[in-house]
Amino acid sequence: MGRHGHAWFLMGAVLFAGSLPACTGLIGDGEGSESTPSDAPATDGPQASYAPIEVRRLSRHELGATLTELLGIDVSTELDALSPDTQTPFDNDYRTQSASASLIEGMNLVARRLGERLLEERAPLEALIPCTPAGAHDAECMRDFVADFGRRALRRPLDQEEIEEYAALESYGDEAGDFLVGAALVVSAMVQDVELLYRVEIGEPVEGRTDVRRLTGYEMATRLSFLLWGTAPDDALLDAAHTLQEREGVGAMAESMLEDPRARAQLARFHALWLDYDQIPLDPTLATSMSTETGALIERVVFDEGRPWNDLFLAEETYVDPALAAHYGLPAMSAPGWIAYPDPAQRRGLLSHGSFLSVGGKFGDTSPVARGKNVLERLLCREIPPPPPDVNADEPPPAPPGAVCKTDRYTMAETDGCSSCHGMTDPLGFGLENYGPDGAWRDVEPDEPSCTIAGNGHLTGLGDFHGSAELGALVAGSDELGACLTRHLYQFTAGRAAEEEEAPLVDDFAATFAEGRDLRALLVRFTQSDSFRFIKLAP
Repeated sequence: MGRHGHAWFLMGAVLFAGSLPACTGLIGDGEGSESTPSDAPATDGPQASYAPIEVRRLSRHELGATLTELLGIDVSTELDALSPDTQTPFDNDYRTQSASASLIEGMNLVARRLGERLLEERAPLEALIPCTPAGAHDAECMRDFVADFGRRALRRPLDQEEIEEYAALESYGDEAGDFLVGAALVVSAMVQDVELLYRVEIGEPVEGRTDVRRLTGYEMATRLSFLLWGTAPDDALLDAAHTLQEREGVGAMAESMLEDPRARAQLARFHALWLDYDQIPLDPTLATSMSTETGALIERVVFDEGRPWNDLFLAEETYVDPALAAHYGLPAMSAPGWIAYPDPAQRRGLLSHGSFLSVGGKFGDTSPVARGKNVLERLLCREIPPPPPDVNADEPPPAPPGAVCKTDRYTMAETDGCSSCHGMTDPLGFGLENYGPDGAWRDVEPDEPSCTIAGNGHLTGLGDFHGSAELGALVAGSDELGACLTRHLYQFTAGRAAEEEEAPLVDDFAATFAEGRDLRALLVRFTQSDSFRFIKLAP
């Protein structure tokens, strides 16, 4: 039967998925824990100052990674049916998510397209089935498939009732004369299951406490996997769920997971979302080279050499391909690789990367305001209020009569009513003017060659600087940087910005990070904290 001939069978998955149980009250049962966990959650102090976290839906990125690993195929085309996520700056903020008719319709379409594709290609679907069907009708093999696939899809073992409900779809395969028709319907239905799309956390009781619940081993495996890998737990992690009820077991697993290549990709993505270079507005080939450059530096500093995280802003070497080396004006290279900056005073660290510098592009050139605002808000967590309603930030500032050079045209830092904000953003942004919107070096303004770029800047509270190298040194030596990283990492972990009551907890994490500036150790500490291992119930 061809692809279109299977459409009627795949439509059945839509109705069937809606009839499945949303979740069971005993999701954590059956994970083989032999004893009750002994470490109790804190009752006071920073570790106790965390707020409830609501049910979180997988971001589009997380869903894509999960389905790709589950099915063994690239699902990016199918996911085009879903709307992009709102970024705040991360795309996993559950407070921006809402259940809507468009979401339901989108997931319906994703599920149908995936089922049809698997049935048409066949080999990827056959690879998911852990048994050899005896024919179009093989109820036992279908149950084995449902149990095996369902455990990975829903991130926990299915109970017998659930297995039977999903396995009932085998009848469609029997009717069509093709076992794979029933299997494709199982996949389509399970893709729409609430427990695949949402991170359902019920937990289990904690002796003597009515305000918190302990995450089950499977729920902990899910939290760890989405934080450190950006995808659902694999079979090995699910197999180890029974070891994830004690603090030590969670920490050991987190350390092990950070050795996986998926952790490198996840941390690179965290930095890109945080610092706003996840979508570089340049030629795609050049943008890819820049993204690779920054990702390579993060890997070298954080993973390969275990250097203090702040070294990202002090590195005197970078990873470039021949085209990017030429773009930066670096010595010619015959192949991608590491190269020392010939002039560390001109380029040094992440703030010299085209990925970061591209964020400040505006009006066909650079915007000192946008660049300064980006550094202050993203790196130092300083709040810059929005412009007044009568100011159009999408138009260049009006130039005074006779003003030719950019430093003369940007007068907002000295204007009444504007200086309180522009006095912070503009002097900072002008210190990066030697770098164009594509990160290339320049000595003069592109439209006014008579205007020499001085490249002198000032970072309020930290001092004067010249260029990205000196700015990176100022930022790297500031306690604000580590505190801001910690604040954003907590937001990335919790799926929302920290609540006011969580300030002591975030400050405690920041103080620990400041001791060694070890990002991997900070992540492990996050996973061992009560805020990660327990659910606080809403009052």
